[in-house]
Amino acid sequence: MKPAQLGSLNAGPPPIEEDLAARVDSIFERCPALQVIGKQGGWPLSIFLTPDRKPFFGGTYYPPKDRGDVPAFTKVLSDIVGLWSHQRDQVERIAEHVARSVQQQAGPRGFTLRQLDREIVAQAVGELADQISEDYSGVERIYIIGVLKGAFIFLADLTRQLRVPHVVDFMALSSYGRTTISGAVRIVMDLREPIEGQHVLIVEDIVDSGQTLSYLHNILRGRSPASLKTCALLQKERNKSDVPIDYLGFRIPDVWVVGYGLDFADKHRTLPYIAEMKK
Repeated sequence: MKPAQLGSLNAGPPPIEEDLAARVDSIFERCPALQVIGKQGGWPLSIFLTPDRKPFFGGTYYPPKDRGDVPAFTKVLSDIVGLWSHQRDQVERIAEHVARSVQQQAGPRGFTLRQLDREIVAQAVGELADQISEDYSGVERIYIIGVLKGAFIFLADLTRQLRVPHVVDFMALSSYGRTTISGAVRIVMDLREPIEGQHVLIVEDIVDSGQTLSYLHNILRGRSPASLKTCALLQKERNKSDVPIDYLGFRIPDVWVVGYGLDFADKHRTLPYIAEMKK
């Protein structure tokens, strides 16, 4: 939506703000709300909130112009303004119902409904593949290193969408073990060949404290690659590493997440989406 369109809608109450939802914790909260409202979760995500940020209406896509039964985004916004101006009590009741329903519905298998649906993850992976393909279009090939075990699903989906020559290798590092406590990092499985003179891309599932990525980056940098970049699907807010993440899918709060390669004591790794564990 262009700023001018927002300006015209803001002529009457309530003022409308555009939220690009770059923070994934917003998406964690909004997808379940969309499902309560009666819509399917997906991407791009359009959610309308009351001034106290409670969802009451939404959908996955509204086009710039009317398209069949799908109204234009500007028309939807104008209708929302009208509802808020003339039926505010009803809108607030709907918002309270949605908020209560999301809060009451705990997900199965030990995690909450706060999750990244497979459509949202697939969209992000596709965008990362496009960006990597563009950045490496002038090189002979990329030497991609997947960090086991967590990155295997992300790596497979990512590399299948690359449009540049590449080879894939793996490393395994020990940090978490079978508990939730992280310890010293060590190499469990190393690369099959030297990387000197290669354009290397490290692919991680999640950057937590940044300790593992920092260790790996330092080790590989010492092996004289032509270039060394990093790609991660998720980065936690508590990450303190000074290693830049060149390609990043989502930033998330400091919570434990499972699915899409991520596990909790080797459980829930193959879920097709990413979900936050219950505390």
